[in-house]
Amino acid sequence: MASEPYILSAESTVDLPYEYMRSRNIPVAFYTYAINGAVYEDNMDRDPEAEKFFYEQIDAGNIPSTSQLSYGSYYEYFESLIKENNVIHLCFGTGMTGSYNNAVQAAEELREQYPDRKLYVIDTLCSCGGYGLITDDAADMRDSGMSIDELNSWILSRRLNYHHEFFNADLSYFKRTGRMSGPTATIASVLDIVPSMHLNNEGRIIAYGKVRGLKKELKHIIEEMTAHAENGTDYSGKCFINHSRNEETALLLKQMLIEAFPNLKDIRIYKIGSIITAHCGPGTISMYYYGDERIPD
Repeated sequence: MASEPYILSAESTVDLPYEYMRSRNIPVAFYTYAINGAVYEDNMDRDPEAEKFFYEQIDAGNIPSTSQLSYGSYYEYFESLIKENNVIHLCFGTGMTGSYNNAVQAAEELREQYPDRKLYVIDTLCSCGGYGLITDDAADMRDSGMSIDELNSWILSRRLNYHHEFFNADLSYFKRTGRMSGPTATIASVLDIVPSMHLNNEGRIIAYGKVRGLKKELKHIIEEMTAHAENGTDYSGKCFINHSRNEETALLLKQMLIEAFPNLKDIRIYKIGSIITAHCGPGTISMYYYGDERIPD
């Protein structure tokens, strides 16, 4: 017997196009960013002019700032959904933001008002395309007939198996925003050093290595995927590549993946959204796949 219908929900930091989220029947709670006091909604590929404006501001030296989703915004958003059906909401990982705590508080209030409804709120411990990948997989499970209770358990048991590999060969943005000291960024640029980063088991960004040169970094993350992906080079699951204004490198990485993983048929390239780009800067490349469990660093 098919399970009762329910709503699978997420946030704009899944960094999948909004139209794709709509096509999969996944409503979205939108983050915002601010530039010079003006507030803008996360675009999710809805408006090319919004993306153009965002990067023009960064190029002009106007650094975007981001904030958590508030208790009030979650309350309003969840109530609009729970009036219709039971809800399972996947949150942007707590290693990146404290918004999850606001979501939990809003959900607790609404459960009291709607005692006949189920409202699950899950800390995915994922970010960007990894968050998108676990959400996309959850939609597959929902569509296969998995119940809301089963899906809740399924996500909690698998969320640490979604790997996040990323880097940015251009450290000028990190220097400009103060995330890396000027001398450190300058030395790294002169020596062509590319820091390797991933998310640990707490969903936090960890810099775990560095190589010289873009091609060596791409080879390095392929080696990491070989070591950690389910079934190694026989991996046949999904792989998402996200980039912030660096499609050329994203396409190069895709070709390297095709050569390294002959059974890998579902490789998708998406853009990194404005919220994540506000922190990592233009030029970032990231890669996401399913594998063994992420461990503490």
